[in-house]
Amino acid sequence: MSCAVGIATLEVYEEDGLIENSRKMGEVLADELRGILSRLAAVGDVRSIGLFSVLELVADHASRAPLDAARRPVDFRQQEHGVRLSAVVHQAG
Repeated sequence: MSCAVGIATLEVYEEDGLIENSRKMGEVLADELRGILSRLAAVGDVRSIGLFSVLELVADHASRAPLDAARRPVDFRQQEHGVRLSAVVHQAG
């Protein structure tokens, strides 16, 4: 039964063009995020796959030194606008 549900879901994705739309909208999102990369010193890198994107927050754009935990400028109010944000801290070392 669960396989039938999975197959039906994949068929809907294909029939409604959801995967292709995700790819196209992901390109738009990635382009916009790369624009942020060039304007904000706290963004070290932008990586995207479809509509899943990651902004690497850094202390210094040029050196890409890790951002101190006390200075993370993450604003979770974006959830009010349908954007889900998660902060994941990776300490280089």
